[in-house]
Order: sequence, then structure tokens, then C-alpha cells
Amino acid sequence: MLNAATDGLLAELHADVAGALGAQALERLRIARAVLGIFFTGVQLDNGVGGLCATPVKSVPEAVCCPSSALAMPVPGRIAGRSAAEVLQDLYRPQDLRRALAIATLNRPLKNPPPTPALAATI
Repeated sequence: MLNAATDGLLAELHADVAGALGAQALERLRIARAVLGIFFTGVQLDNGVGGLCATPVKSVPEAVCCPSSALAMPVPGRIAGRSAAEVLQDLYRPQDLRRALAIATLNRPLKNPPPTPALAATI
């Protein structure tokens, strides 16, 4: 589980992405493909971009072997087609694998996002 500072950061990033895209655009954006692995989680959105997140392997006690780790994964076949807005609500849930999927979705919803002011100053 993440701490309050991390939760605050995720909420801030979520608000920034929602503000940049708009609520309707975020609702229209869909998960085209998701890969949940023992070490990484990846998402491809239907606009062609993708995002990654490290899978919190220590929070999955079943991760010592693949068959038992499957028990901690979301149900296959129910992720593709979900709206990005719906998946991003998992940022606020305690299940680490759901949060990893939401963070991967949050990482890159725009094809060419504008640089943040801090990053722009270094370019």
C-alpha cells in the first residue's frame, strides 16, 4: 500500500491529466491492451500510446511461481475496452495490481504531452 504523500501525488497527476484532456476525452479513451506481469504492468490505449508501471511484486505473496501468482491478477478479458477514466479510479483503491494498472494508464494518455515547466526549463 502506498503512503499519504504518494497518494497525494497520484491524485495531483490524475487531476492534471483530467484537466489537460477533459473529462469527456478521458471517458472516450479506452484500454486497447493490458499486460500484467510479475515485474511490470503495461497498457496500450486506443489512441496508440502506452504506459508502464513496475508491478509491486513484494505485495503479491503468490509471486513465487506463475500459477499461484495468477490468483492475484484481475480477471482476464475484462480490462480491454474499459475507459481510461474508469481505470484511473483504481488509483484510490488498496489493491496494488489495480493501482499498477491505473498508474500505467496515467503515465501516458497523450500522444505528445506538453513538457512540464520543470522539464521544459532543462531542455
